Amino acid sequence: MKKSKRVLEHHEFETCRKQRKLITVYFQGEPLQTNGIIQEHTEYFVIINGDKFLKTACEFRITS
Repeated sequence: MKKSKRVLEHHEFETCRKQRKLITVYFQGEPLQTNGIIQEHTEYFVIINGDKFLKTACEFRITS
């Protein structure tokens, strides 16, 4: 199975948003949101499919 790339930096979130990459959000190793598209992001939050996720609490991985 191909390992997905973790999104960490502001420019990576912005690139994923512009390119409409599919993102899976994990919290404590469990997926919360799968195959979502970043609508917007700030220094602290990422909004994916209308749901807001705290950057410091979640892990974001490109799924496609």
